[in-house]
Amino acid sequence: MAPLALLDGHVFFNGDKTLGRIDPVNAALTWNVPHRLSSNAVYRSRAAGQLVISGGQRELGGWHQADGQALWLHKAILQVGTPFVDVDRTYVGDGHWLLALGNQTGDIDWRFAPDTDDCTAAYAPTVAGETVFFGPGDGMLYAVNRLDGKLKWKLDEKKEWQYIRQMYVSGKVLVAGTYTELLYGIDVATGKVRWRHQTSRYGNNAANWGHMMAEIVTFENQVYCLDMKQVLHVLDAVDGKELLRIPFAHDLRPTVSPLPDRRAVMASDSGEVQLVQW
Repeated sequence: MAPLALLDGHVFFNGDKTLGRIDPVNAALTWNVPHRLSSNAVYRSRAAGQLVISGGQRELGGWHQADGQALWLHKAILQVGTPFVDVDRTYVGDGHWLLALGNQTGDIDWRFAPDTDDCTAAYAPTVAGETVFFGPGDGMLYAVNRLDGKLKWKLDEKKEWQYIRQMYVSGKVLVAGTYTELLYGIDVATGKVRWRHQTSRYGNNAANWGHMMAEIVTFENQVYCLDMKQVLHVLDAVDGKELLRIPFAHDLRPTVSPLPDRRAVMASDSGEVQLVQW
């Protein structure tokens, strides 16, 4: 399975062949349809009004939330990266480009090119207000205007990272994970680095995290990071300090969807969708 999504009180799942919806209150499968992509669906489903956006590296598509009806398909220019979706548009890397796709049709509204074409934008951009943040793999973080794709500012951190793997916004702070075992807290207005959290401290095994494939999630001013040692790390989104670490005894898929009251939806390697509480 791809990472799970919690949209409008329902759990959405996808994978090799199908896309589906679960009602968690009644533990009922609402619908499950063949997604008909030419490769596996590897990206977590995203909500766009009454649509669900999902796909893999070859295509990105839109489906109706209510019944799973397929509405449009964007075929890769080179390689589709992980998308970010808001009400109007889907923002996604394709090759070195950042594309803004209209959610109703899948048409390209605008595209933004970084300083070099020698990179592949595999990881998701993110949006705060009228700004789209984009890290295509050239050691830069770009902030562009959400409406027309014009550059606002850029942050050069080539000495610290190549790729920014994951980005989420909490308040006025952009939380970004890098390949150099650092989490960053970046001011969304100026691009100034406000804090760094090192996930591995060599020689101190108690402080080290496992590798992370799960998407970073911010929820109620906290940052949720699930590593491949099956440990869930919870950080304060303001200062980056670790508040809690929760080990799990069984193998999990790289996905966590936090809920109120110290709960989360997780997925196991055996294909189960699980509700956990601590």
